[in-house]
Amino acid sequence: MKKFTTILALILALVMSISSLAALTPGEYEGVGEGRNGDVKVKVTIDETGIKDIEIIEHQETDGFWERALEGVKNNILERQTFEVDAVAQATLTRNALIEAVAKAIEASGTDPVELGYVPPALPDPSEQIVETGADKEGIRNFTYTTQGNTCSTKITFVIKEADMTVYDLVVYDGCDGNARGFAALADGSEVDDIIQRFLGIPCHASDGSSCPDQVAKALNEARFLILGERLEVEPLQ
Repeated sequence: MKKFTTILALILALVMSISSLAALTPGEYEGVGEGRNGDVKVKVTIDETGIKDIEIIEHQETDGFWERALEGVKNNILERQTFEVDAVAQATLTRNALIEAVAKAIEASGTDPVELGYVPPALPDPSEQIVETGADKEGIRNFTYTTQGNTCSTKITFVIKEADMTVYDLVVYDGCDGNARGFAALADGSEVDDIIQRFLGIPCHASDGSSCPDQVAKALNEARFLILGERLEVEPLQ
């Protein structure tokens, strides 16, 4: 009985997929997804049989990560004609950007990509991006913040002295064209709230998306939440 139920579910999924493919409107459609280093832009060709081709128009993703994501996502979508693709190890953001771009192109054709198995990625919870890594001595808190989404930096580590809520040993991994080291030196020894108020929303380069000062401010705000139980509310930049 269990085997029959499984087979029936597969048949129903196949029928739904075929029905969705039949509803696709032939033509060429473009879509854009948000990658780690910028936009990923694709052109999707649809004919009477379904999704015929996926052409990459533009991307700024890291070599190696990009090739693995492209091979896995493109081949799976073209072969299976659905968005139910295999995971690509160590390329989650790049993979999601490529899938999102293809989904936007399908949407532009007039078909809801959800009908082809597309599941929009959930927004990360900032509190899940920060980890307290222990304390060298009482009153000294160590943190590691892992960035997600379109960011210049990949990881930020720092120490907060609880007595006066000041930050030390701030290290920004990767970063914006070498500016991260200078910014880290500037922030070292400053009050947490001062850094958050001054740098939340400030980019190094507009084309780089959410960059070093902004990410450091977000990281410190999450550490502030872990220590004091609340985040600092800051008016958005005009």
